[in-house]
Amino acid sequence: MGTSLIGYHAAHNRLTGVIPDLGTVAVFDASDNQLTGAIPAAISASQDLIEFSVGGNLLTGAVPAASPNLAAGFSRLCPNPLDTTPSGNDAGWNVATGYTPWWATPFANARCDDLFNGDFEQPAP
Repeated sequence: MGTSLIGYHAAHNRLTGVIPDLGTVAVFDASDNQLTGAIPAAISASQDLIEFSVGGNLLTGAVPAASPNLAAGFSRLCPNPLDTTPSGNDAGWNVATGYTPWWATPFANARCDDLFNGDFEQPAP
């Protein structure tokens, strides 16, 4: 009998590195850490992922398409210095995050990287 990981909850730690292969994880919450790199393109094809929360990290690059099974309003991508250039992937993330556009959190004129561009940015201890 094999085992599988259903949920990974490691928010508010000091995790570093890149987001690993999520395999069959249904809930991935690694928000408010120090993760770097891009959001893996493989999440787009995940049939198991229903929540993906990675806001409050140092993730960069373009955002891949959202997993087709993400629950509405349960995912978080911001704040991160991600590419917020409009793309065909936005509609899925708008639903998954509950914000339109997905990077306008918590205000309509906000940008996903607002905390990284102003007086709120603080060096890591």
